[in-house]
Amino acid sequence: MKNSAYYMPAVRRRSSPRPLAVINSVPLLSAVFLAAFIAAFSCAGCGDGGSGSSASASAPAAVTPTLVGLVNTPDYARGVYISGSYAYVADGTSGLQIAAITDTDAPVLVGSCNTPGSAYGVALSGSYAYVSDYGSGFQAIDISNPASPTLAGFYNTPGTAYGVAVSGSYAYVADGAFGLQILNISVPATPTLAGSYNTTGSARCVYISGSYAYVADGASGLQIIDISNPASPTLAGSLDTAGYAYGVAVSGGYAYLADGASGLLVIDVSVPAAPVLAGSYDTSGSAYSVCLSGSRVYLADFGSALRVFDISNPAAPVLEWAIVTTGSVYSVCVSGSYAYVADGYPGLQIISLGD
Repeated sequence: MKNSAYYMPAVRRRSSPRPLAVINSVPLLSAVFLAAFIAAFSCAGCGDGGSGSSASASAPAAVTPTLVGLVNTPDYARGVYISGSYAYVADGTSGLQIAAITDTDAPVLVGSCNTPGSAYGVALSGSYAYVSDYGSGFQAIDISNPASPTLAGFYNTPGTAYGVAVSGSYAYVADGAFGLQILNISVPATPTLAGSYNTTGSARCVYISGSYAYVADGASGLQIIDISNPASPTLAGSLDTAGYAYGVAVSGGYAYLADGASGLLVIDVSVPAAPVLAGSYDTSGSAYSVCLSGSRVYLADFGSALRVFDISNPAAPVLEWAIVTTGSVYSVCVSGSYAYVADGYPGLQIISLGD
């Protein structure tokens, strides 16, 4: 286990975003990806940089990702959620920023709601956006009018609110050193504590699937918590990892973990009490956030690139392509044929997937 609890890659504010390098109007793909693209046709076992990857050689799909839109948010874009024709951005000290994305080539900010802390994550349910607000806990924001969102309620969690997920009448907050906090949001104006589970690491992200909460728990890897009774959650299983778990998503009996310097991990969670490492891909950045769409994993590889993997065989994720943005690639959300990247200081980047 690395001794890197609370490690956060350093970021630097630019006076203005640097332009994306282009060749014939197509965004310049990462040099790592280009090398992998060539090698994939000639040798087995080629991975991203060739350092410990379990990916098998395969020709990447014929995809030409293209940067098509940019929203310059006021602060540091950390999280993004797409619903309908709007993008909801957790923008650090500028709170929640709402952008209209009807025209992906020309997205525009239409509304905002300043939160008391620093917005890290955002999830939606009905006409409310729920924000994990770092040192100010959990914020519920009425977005029934996207042009004029208003703060509806809050709950001051005991820790540092990094991530949030919503399922039914409950919000699940990844609350740093205080683990998982479960809030009853049946009345969004007055969220109340329903239950909690203190994990052994620093809870950074939470994903809900069925009656389990999957927590990316920093130096303690993946924690699987039984939430069948939200008032009394219990540990179902766990898997210590070599890196620092920042992000997680689950599908088809597998958890896809963004494990910092250890890259992308694929964990078999078909038996929640006994999760097992099934596959991995070591990236050159710090794997920070994951999003699943169909048979692909979109990985925000902090400080490096947006990387896309084919997971048709979960035990052997295959790098299809990567693209370098103008910022730090903090998190990603996919909707339709577009990837929306919370890119730090440049704001929200919109990438056409060319599918």
